[in-house]
Amino acid sequence: MFATVPGDAKELTYLHDALATSLDKLILDADPDARRLLWMIAVANDPVALTLLQSVWGGESHELEQRRQLKQLLERLPELPPELQEKLKALPPEVRAQLEAVPPAAPARPDPAPLLRHLVAVGLVTEERTRPDDVNPDLTCHELVRERIRNWMRDHPQDRAELTENTIRLAYAERLEAAFKGLRHQNMSAALEAGSRALVYCVQSAAWERLGNFASDVVTSIGDPRLLDELLPHLELAAESAPEGEPRWSCLGYLADALRLGGRPDVSLPFFEQAATQARTAAESGGEMRRQAWADLAWIIGNWANALGDVGDLDNARQRHLESAETSKKAGRTAVNVIGHELEALRIDIRQGMAAQVRPQVEARLAQVGAWWREQRAGQPVQDAPDPELLARVLIGALNIATEAHFAQKDWELALLRIDAILEVKRALKRSAEDIAGDRINRANVLKNLGRYREAKAELEDCLRVIQNDPASRATVLSSLANLFDEQGDVAQAITQQRRALALCESLPDPRDRAVSHNNLASHLECSGMPSALAESPRQQLAALVYLLVAGLGQDLQTSLRNYAVGFRRARDASTELRVPRVAELLADPAFGPLDDWLRQRKADVGEVQAAVDRCLDQARQLALEVIP
Repeated sequence: MFATVPGDAKELTYLHDALATSLDKLILDADPDARRLLWMIAVANDPVALTLLQSVWGGESHELEQRRQLKQLLERLPELPPELQEKLKALPPEVRAQLEAVPPAAPARPDPAPLLRHLVAVGLVTEERTRPDDVNPDLTCHELVRERIRNWMRDHPQDRAELTENTIRLAYAERLEAAFKGLRHQNMSAALEAGSRALVYCVQSAAWERLGNFASDVVTSIGDPRLLDELLPHLELAAESAPEGEPRWSCLGYLADALRLGGRPDVSLPFFEQAATQARTAAESGGEMRRQAWADLAWIIGNWANALGDVGDLDNARQRHLESAETSKKAGRTAVNVIGHELEALRIDIRQGMAAQVRPQVEARLAQVGAWWREQRAGQPVQDAPDPELLARVLIGALNIATEAHFAQKDWELALLRIDAILEVKRALKRSAEDIAGDRINRANVLKNLGRYREAKAELEDCLRVIQNDPASRATVLSSLANLFDEQGDVAQAITQQRRALALCESLPDPRDRAVSHNNLASHLECSGMPSALAESPRQQLAALVYLLVAGLGQDLQTSLRNYAVGFRRARDASTELRVPRVAELLADPAFGPLDDWLRQRKADVGEVQAAVDRCLDQARQLALEVIP
């Protein structure tokens, strides 16, 4: 029967129809509850864990239950206290319409275990176990099964009962959001996986009001650019589809954040501007949304400032941070919010060489936030910082900014004290080992600068163990190890570790991390003095420059420009010439295949890239004629 010509259209159509007919018969023979359970599995975007499916099957979403309770209150309006009546009467018409559409409570559903055994036994559902004793298998079904059960539910509304595809998606979203919030300080990888999936379900079901509860936290917590890339299509859809007002400007902000954190800060800027314009218009209109609009505008401007800093526009970045502080005041936010934005403006001052001048201002704000922290930990109410999570975040930020000031002044002992204070705060909050690892890497770098090499190496090696499943963080640790070996004179080992770091960076899409790794490798190669290394170093340096130019990473570009200026100055003093390869020559080298692939993905024209490189090198030559400290 099946000995036919491969790919024969008629035969394939026949087989498809035969299989569809068979599946329809299996679906018909199942009882309504089994069909409903199969539908829930089919609506899921990914294989769904048994425990998650059981939770969704066992009860309605918390949001639906809240709406049902609110509907019941409206039905009993005359019996309620006057102040509650007034609040309910003030509900917008669209909310009242949504409440009217809320269905009555459904009867309790039966135990899903026998239903699931039947679905698996007849082949409608597949169990995927990581090991034979796995008690929480993933459940999925074939694409054709998805199609047939969806068609069935479309044609048999009585089997849907009170459910729709969107209510199922929202039930998944609610539980995944709860998992994100519960796991984010214990297991960030698992938390972000849950949060990302919840975000997608919310977008698919157009639950824009729900995104505001967690979407920004998910996007800004993701350190893996690959995960951000996967979210981008959904965030773009949200920014295009969300209704005007708070949902639209919030979704524009989430999209801009994802682009910035994914290594495209230049592309993020127009979206930040659109979001800020829409929120500002609503804030200045004086309507009911005024306070919420000012509050949203504050975080949008603050994140916009970070993007401006990434592209090297530090003056505008500083101004945006100060605007964010003023906007927080207009929103009636607490003092800790305002101080957080003011500290970010001071961070810009430090990066512009003003550490000595602004350090007293940083210290004063740090002292205030630290006092609030101690009061909060002692169980006292803190009126100026009532949210413990926000207070901890601002305190950690203040300590980080103080550390940057110490770094700028090469005050390593004080920098070490600040980092130890950060670790103390995070450990008091029971943050995960993954979360703490980033600060431990900074600590190891300070230990290196203090000449405490053995302690620094032990810290970094332990960090490698902790973050073994995080390639971006592993690359950071390997790069720090390379610098440690270089500091001790073991240039060969420094080159080895930096090549390992670069290989990891090239497995990720973030252009900044790739550029930094290429630059570091170029430096180590130059230090080795070996002829082959000296020949390779300019190629690595050029690769870094190309990434920075094409990605528009202006802040890092200034460092690269300065490095070239130093190279041109040294070459001139030695009566030699600093040879910089051509971009086409670089891309022809198989070792730089990842750069070539990245440029193709960006649809970058090699001739235009070369012209940009030439302009940058001309600036470096001009800078070399000036006094370089």
